[in-house]
Amino acid sequence: MSKLNGDILYYIFNDLYYSINRKDKQSLHSCLLVNKLWCEVMIPILWRYPYKYVYNEESLLIIIISHLSDNSIKFLKDKSAIGANFKKQKLTFNYIRFCKYLDDIYYIFSNRSNLLKEEIYKLFISECSSIKSLCMDMLDYPIYQYPGVNISLSNLYELDCNIKEQNFYHELAQICRSIEKIRILIHEHDELDGLVELIEKQKQTKYICISESGENKKIAQALEKHANSIILSNKLFNNMINESHYDLQILELKYVSLDVVINIIQNTNGNLLKVYITFADDRIQTTKYNQAIHKYCLNIKYVTVYLNTYKTLEELEISL
Repeated sequence: MSKLNGDILYYIFNDLYYSINRKDKQSLHSCLLVNKLWCEVMIPILWRYPYKYVYNEESLLIIIISHLSDNSIKFLKDKSAIGANFKKQKLTFNYIRFCKYLDDIYYIFSNRSNLLKEEIYKLFISECSSIKSLCMDMLDYPIYQYPGVNISLSNLYELDCNIKEQNFYHELAQICRSIEKIRILIHEHDELDGLVELIEKQKQTKYICISESGENKKIAQALEKHANSIILSNKLFNNMINESHYDLQILELKYVSLDVVINIIQNTNGNLLKVYITFADDRIQTTKYNQAIHKYCLNIKYVTVYLNTYKTLEELEISL
């Protein structure tokens, strides 16, 4: 039997990583024991999302801490952030540099001291070559000041936070240009200049979910640049529903009247591929809504339709 090279193994293992059930994680770990090549190929895949297939949280934490410098270890011992008898493990790889998705990493040391968490977050920022997502706890620390941040966060893909400090968003805007998913919680009297700058500087944001309790035209204007897929709360619609959304491809709305949906559809340029509406407040306009779909959504692939007792799919006048 011919030997599989590393590239082929990588594609196989990568497919397994995304398709396998978490309960079957042992089959992934068993690949590490086959031979050196299999181990070298599988390690970066498993450590991409370090918390996803963890067996023992304490063991994982020890491995992470073992990446810290001797000075950091001494500092943490002196501050009683780790035990005085802690000994670094001998590491076969620099596992940290493979980490990309840090969404859930917080759970490994949620009950640890802030000093330890900060040293670990500095480690991730300095060693990770391409972080795609961050855990929200990391955002409570000045990570934009840590060494290596210009490299580690340059390819940040997803941001989920509720930080009020606008300087954080301003600093992030100087580093990140590739954020495609943004979920932000804002409040009525929040200053938003930093957040607006961050949104405006992204190349192609595809998913934006703003949960807010106030009306802000600056946010609405910033979102206009990224009208591929927008999920918003109702109040932002007051600033956006009458604007043209020529590039809009995916429209997902909740708890809105069909009049609002119709208005948005009429201001598109026939590029909508998907219209997904849940919990529409007003079903009286179903005929007008269906007609808008027929007239303005020439490239539609997926659509929510509403039918009453007296109408059928013929109301749409399209062939599915």
